[in-house]
Amino acid sequence: SFDVEKLMFEFEFFITHTLLGHYHASVTDAELSEIRAAFRRLAEELAAFPNKVFTHRDYHSRNIIVCEDRKQYIIDFQDARLGLMQYDLCSLLCDAYAPLTPERRASLLDFAFEQGKDVHRQTRGQFDHYWQLSAFQRTVKAMGTFGRQAALGRDDFAAYLNPAWQTLSEISAPAPELRQLAGRLAAYIK
Repeated sequence: SFDVEKLMFEFEFFITHTLLGHYHASVTDAELSEIRAAFRRLAEELAAFPNKVFTHRDYHSRNIIVCEDRKQYIIDFQDARLGLMQYDLCSLLCDAYAPLTPERRASLLDFAFEQGKDVHRQTRGQFDHYWQLSAFQRTVKAMGTFGRQAALGRDDFAAYLNPAWQTLSEISAPAPELRQLAGRLAAYIK
C-alpha cells in the first residue's frame, strides 16, 4: 500500500536526484527541512485515506501498448500497490511523455469522476482535493525519475523535466499550499 514511508521515499528521490542532483540547487539544511515537512504533510494525508484500490503505479502512455489488431496491453506493473484511485489517473493525465492541455485534462477528470463513482466513493470536492494531492506527489515522483535517469546518462529524460514543471504549476494553481510549495521548488532551479 502507499504509506507514508513509500510516499516519502518518492519525495526524497526527487530531492536527491533532481533538486540536488540534476539541478545542483543551492538549498540550506533549514530549507530542506521545511520542504521535507511539507512533503510529509502531503504523504500523511494521502496515506490516511481509507478507500484504497489496486493501482498500477506507472500507468502512463509508454506502458499502454496498442497492437495492430487494436488490442491494448498494459505493461510494467511490477510495482503495483494499493492507493487512491486518483493515482493512476494522475499518471495518465499528468504524463510528461504526452502532455495534455489543462482543458483536456479537466474534461477527462470530469469523465473519470462520473465513471468512477462506485470505485472512489467521494464527493466532487473530495475527489478534486485528493486529485490535486495525488497529482502533485505523482508529478514530483516522476521528476525524481527523470533527474535520476539523466544522471545515468539518459539525456532524453532531462527533456521531460520542463513539461513536468509546467504540469506541476498547472495542477498546483487552485490550491494555495501546493501552489506555494511548487513555486518554492521551481525557484531553486532558476
